[in-house]
Amino acid sequence: MNSLNFGMLHTCQVISTSQDLKLNFTSGTAVFTVGSVLTGATSEARGTIKSITLSSGSWSSGNAAGYLILSNVSGTFESESISDTGTGRATASGPAIPHTNGVGTPQTTTASTEYACKFANTRQTGGSLPYYESGKYVASETIVFLPADAVVMEGDHITSTESGYNHTYEVTNVSMYENFFSGSIDHIEASLKAVEKR
Repeated sequence: MNSLNFGMLHTCQVISTSQDLKLNFTSGTAVFTVGSVLTGATSEARGTIKSITLSSGSWSSGNAAGYLILSNVSGTFESESISDTGTGRATASGPAIPHTNGVGTPQTTTASTEYACKFANTRQTGGSLPYYESGKYVASETIVFLPADAVVMEGDHITSTESGYNHTYEVTNVSMYENFFSGSIDHIEASLKAVEKR
């Protein structure tokens, strides 16, 4: 644990929404498990299994074919062996494609993960902006420090109940900082924009 982690006195929720993907498979030899993580043997792409549809064949005969609906996909699946954290095994039929409903609306999954964090306010580049009636004022933005293993991307939302930071924020920028000595990721800094209802 690095020294910054000891200073992460706040708690926040990172809320991410991702497009679900449809991955066709053949040569299924063992049934997949909903909720488990699927991994591509060659690509090392990963995704969480939301649903399984068997179109033909059977698992016991080793010729099950159909498709999986995956959420939170990282990487690109290839025509490769795929397996899940349970016992599921099959062969993917090429890359996954965006999953839509019957009228073409993209299907998405929203996930919320809690992290220890540290909120702070920082001056924006330039330090001040002119305002002719009352002089100059300092512009500031909210940032949040997150541990190195946090998963956060631009466009995600962050919420908190911490005093002074009990808002919903949109992540506008993500920077990863390396540990000077080890070269591994030390921490993540995310710039935030408050999201308010009109």
